[in-house]
Amino acid sequence: MIWPACAPNTYERNVMTVIIDGKMISASVIDNVKQAAAQFRADSSKTVGIAVVIVGDDPASQTYVAAKSRMANECGFVSFEHALPSETGQQELLELVAKLNGDPSIDGILVQLPLPKHLEHVHFTRGHIRTI
Repeated sequence: MIWPACAPNTYERNVMTVIIDGKMISASVIDNVKQAAAQFRADSSKTVGIAVVIVGDDPASQTYVAAKSRMANECGFVSFEHALPSETGQQELLELVAKLNGDPSIDGILVQLPLPKHLEHVHFTRGHIRTI
């Protein structure tokens, strides 16, 4: 798909490049998500709920989680942030994800990677999906 802000450009050896306007595409995607969230709210009388789980104090992860929460709020979602200490155990994290998965106010769960080395991320990236 070529977005409206994309301009095809051909140069040597007939190689085709596409220059995109990332900011315009991003704004378009955000607008579409806002509209979908508003339609969901109108159809169901429910606000989309996103849970973000972060384990540890990795500065880059903290920045990403803050950005995700801001964007969720901007799109009309309710964002629930769960910050756990680095020493959180595998079972404790699995129990939190299971609890969030069963919460009817939560429609999506984001577990911020990387997790501390003692935790196996595969448990949190597969299989914990509930259909709404």
